[in-house]
Amino acid sequence: MVKRTKGTIILDMIFFAIIMFIMALVIFFSGKFLHDSNDTFQLTLNSTQAKQQMQSATDRFSGVFDNVFITISILLLMVVIVNLFFIQTHPALMIFLIIIFCFSLIPIAIMGNAFNDITTNAQISSYSSGFSFTNWIMSNIVIVVLGFGAIAIVVLYAKFTSE
Repeated sequence: MVKRTKGTIILDMIFFAIIMFIMALVIFFSGKFLHDSNDTFQLTLNSTQAKQQMQSATDRFSGVFDNVFITISILLLMVVIVNLFFIQTHPALMIFLIIIFCFSLIPIAIMGNAFNDITTNAQISSYSSGFSFTNWIMSNIVIVVLGFGAIAIVVLYAKFTSE
């Protein structure tokens, strides 16, 4: 078993934000590719049934992958919180953790702004409008990570020890 330390909570939060950022971009660009491919297929395919199936898949894409994004986000948070429960630490060190946590929000805010710049691009914005959960989480990534950090600190320092 890998021994975890209290410093990994900061890395976990940054890792969470990076994974969410990359996953959201992959989903958006996949949606753009699917929509562009669908437009080409609708013009070139002769089969009405194939056109309907391709259009149906394109229409369902944003709803399905928006739900996949929120599910993976929640599962990642749960995994990190369960792992934090096994870390032994002293409450006197919480102030240092909070200070380091505040500094870790800077790159997370930069990622949130970069995501906003990418999704408000004219070529992407029409495809990103169907992803309500993804847009909300990434637009409020700093607040989401702050909430996650607060929960993580509570889990890290409020557990019962039998010593």
